[in-house]
Order: sequence, then structure tokens, then C-alpha cells
Amino acid sequence: MGIRDWKSWLRRDDPREEATEELVQALPGSKSAAEDFSLVDVPIQGGTLRVFLPSRFPHDKPTLQLLQPTRHEFVDRYNQVKYPGLDNWSHKTDIVSVVREVVEALHKPTAAPAVETRPSLERPPSDRSIQAPAVPDRIDAVEAMSTKELRCLDEDGVRDLVEALPQVTVMSQMLADLRNTNLESAERVRAQREAASIKDAEAQALRMRLADDAAAYEALLARARTLEPADALAEAARAYEARARECDQTSLAVLDRWQDGKCDRPTFLEEYVEARAAHHEARVLAKLAEIKRTRPPLTRESPRPPLPPRTRSYG
Repeated sequence: MGIRDWKSWLRRDDPREEATEELVQALPGSKSAAEDFSLVDVPIQGGTLRVFLPSRFPHDKPTLQLLQPTRHEFVDRYNQVKYPGLDNWSHKTDIVSVVREVVEALHKPTAAPAVETRPSLERPPSDRSIQAPAVPDRIDAVEAMSTKELRCLDEDGVRDLVEALPQVTVMSQMLADLRNTNLESAERVRAQREAASIKDAEAQALRMRLADDAAAYEALLARARTLEPADALAEAARAYEARARECDQTSLAVLDRWQDGKCDRPTFLEEYVEARAAHHEARVLAKLAEIKRTRPPLTRESPRPPLPPRTRSYG
């Protein structure tokens, strides 16, 4: 018994194999794209329709996806087919009929809106991919067994035969190495996260201390401003301005009294001239105080050296 016949014998109860055979026979050019019969590629006009058969098929509905960007009313932005027949899927639904209806619908022109196209789902080749051991064409232990022994072979016996293969041993070691690498990476990430958490806590504490220091500084600054001596010249200028306004109001009141006939002319002239003189004097003093307050301080120049005595020349 060859390896392919042996695999077929192990999967004789897989409904996906039967569905794959039906699709390949019913749709010309179709072919299986996976050894476990989970993928079937169906050629359509301008590309390929890939049928994904889930592990719980036919209880779970299949997924239909185009391997090339396509604009159609039944195709979404991820190139998956959203056909109404798939919404009512049941384990009794005929997969061949559904796929044939989808192919016919995709061949019909439609006014689909412009959508963002997505690249193909096929993974590009990687230079860092791990080369798996080659699958053997035959298993010596199986070849040495009789037909009766093969019929009596249960699932545990098949597992023991498969696990005894050198290729499986290599893959198991590769899987163990991958797990160890993942554990090391996870431990490294955990340590980095703990260090980052500690740094965040320290930064938060530092921000709180800075906020407290800023509040204390503002309080000290406000207190220092209250303790600063008042600007004497500014206070004097404000006082002179107030005095000037008061004298101006007094002179206007004297003028109103004279116009109303409540005082004679000599009294009016004496009081009015006195009020206006006081007003102008206060204005001048206020201006002088403001100039003195705002002008830069004077610097004393160093005394000049005395000139040398002049000598008379007699020619």
C-alpha cells in the first residue's frame, strides 16, 4: 500500500474529500489545493475562486474567496463572496449547486461601486521559511503489515506508526525548539513590560513631585510680591493725578457759582486762579514723577584728568 493510498484509507470518512471530488468532477478545471481536502480552486473568467471547506463541514458553511481583486456586488473589500445562498446554509445544502450559482453570478456584469482592492491571499515566498522534511513515499512498517493487521489497526496504532517516522521526530524537535524560542521571547517581553511599568511609576511620582514644587513656588512668589515695597514714585504720580482732578473740579465749581451770581467777581477770580494754579502744579508734579520713575538710571562718568598746563612759546 502506497503512502497516498494509506492516507486515503485514513480519511475515508472525511466529508470534505467527498465534496472535493464532487466539485472537481462537476466543475471542469477545478483541483484540490490542500492534502486535507480543505481547499478547492475553481477556475472562473479572469481568475480563480477558492473554496474553503472548514473542519466541521458540512455543518459549518464554506467560505468562498477570489484570489484576485474583483469588483462585484457579491464581493466585499476582502475579496470574499457574500452570496445570498450561503446565508441559508445547512448540512443538507449541495455545495456543487452553490458554487455553480456563484460562478454564474460572477460571470454576469454588475455595476459595483468602487472599493479598495486588496492583494491576493497567497503568501509571498520567504527566504527565511523553514524547510520541512520531505514526506516519504512509503512506510516500511505499513508495507510489512498484512491486510488483516491493517484492518485491525486502530487510531492509537496509526499514531504510533506515524510518530516513529524519522521525519515526524525531526518535526517534533523543531516544534519543541519553536516553543522554547517562544517561551524565551515571552519571558523577555514580560521583563520589558515590568521594567516599563516601573519606569512609568517613577515618572508618575516625579510628575507629582514637580507639580507640588510648582505649587509651592507659586505660593512663595505670591507671598514675595505682597512683601515687595511699594513704588514711591508711582504712588506719588497717582496722588498728584488725583490732586489735579480734584483742583479741576474745584475750579469748575467756582465758575458755576460765579455764573449763577452766587459770588462777586473779585472772589471768583481769587478762588478760580488759585484752583487752576494748584491743578497745573499737580499735573506738572505727576509728570515729573512719571518721568523719573521710567527713565533709566544715570551713570556717573569718571572725572576727566586735568589738562596739562599751557605753555607760552615765544617765537
